[in-house]
Amino acid sequence: MAAIETHLYTLAVIGVLASVVGAFYYLRIVKIMWFDEPEDAFQPMPGELKLVLAVSGLFVALFYLFAGPLFAVTSGAAATFF
Repeated sequence: MAAIETHLYTLAVIGVLASVVGAFYYLRIVKIMWFDEPEDAFQPMPGELKLVLAVSGLFVALFYLFAGPLFAVTSGAAATFF
C-alpha cells in the first residue's frame, strides 16, 4: 500500500508478482507434502558423500566458532576507514 500511496505503481506490480511466484513455490511444497503419494524409501548414502557432508559440517562448525573473533578483527579494520 505504501508503494501505491506514493504512486510507485511499477514497484507495487513487481511486489505483487514476486509474491505470486513465492506463493506458487511454497504452496507447491505443501501440496507435495500433504497430497501427493510418497516416493520410495531413501537409498543409503555412499561413503564419499558421507565424507563430503562431514567435512562440510566441520567447516561450518569451525566457521561458527571463529566467526566472532574474525568479525571483531574485520570491524576494527573497517573502523580505520571512517
